[in-house]
Amino acid sequence: MISHEIRTPLNSVMGLIDTLNTSALDNDQSEWVRQMDQSAQLLLTIINDVLDLSKIESDEFKLDPESINPCDSVTTVVNQLLETARQKGILLKSHIDEDAPNLIYQDGNRFTQILFNLVGNAVKFTEEGEVNVTLSRMGPNLQLVVDDTGIGICEESKKLIFKPFTQADGSITRRYGGTGLGLSICKNWSP
Repeated sequence: MISHEIRTPLNSVMGLIDTLNTSALDNDQSEWVRQMDQSAQLLLTIINDVLDLSKIESDEFKLDPESINPCDSVTTVVNQLLETARQKGILLKSHIDEDAPNLIYQDGNRFTQILFNLVGNAVKFTEEGEVNVTLSRMGPNLQLVVDDTGIGICEESKKLIFKPFTQADGSITRRYGGTGLGLSICKNWSP
C-alpha cells in the first residue's frame, strides 16, 4: 500500500517531466527540466531502496529465479554507468573471462541491482583512476570482482557499511550522497 501511495504521485511527476522534455524549451528551461529529472530519479531510487529494505526486514522478500546471462548483466550495468564515470574523468571497464558461465539460475532483477550497487559505489567513491569489473568462473562458482582506485574503507568501517543507513564516515554522506542502503541490500539479497 505504501509503495502505491508513494510511487503513484512520483510517477505522475516523472511523466510530466518527460512531457516537458519533448516541449520547446529555452536553454535555461531545459537545464531545469534535466535537474528535475535527475532529482526524481534519485528520489525513486531512494524510495525503492527503502521499500526493498522493509521487505527484507519483514521477511516478505521473495526471489524470482530464472535463467539469465550474467555476462549480459555486467555489460548492461557497466554501460549504464559509463557516462557517470566519463564525467568524473575516470575509466570504467569490464572484463569477462572466456570461462565465465553464459547461463545461471538467479533472480535477474536482483542480480542486476546488486551489480549496480557495487559498481555504482566504486564509481561514486573513485575520484581519479579507474574502476574494473571482472566476471569469471571460480570452480563451480561465479566470481565478480569490482576493483577501483577509490578512497578505500578502513578496517573498522568494514564491519559497519553493510548495516542499513550506515556509511563509513558521516562526512561521506555530505560529500558523495547516498542513503547507506545499497550495500545492506546487497548483503541481504546476495545469492
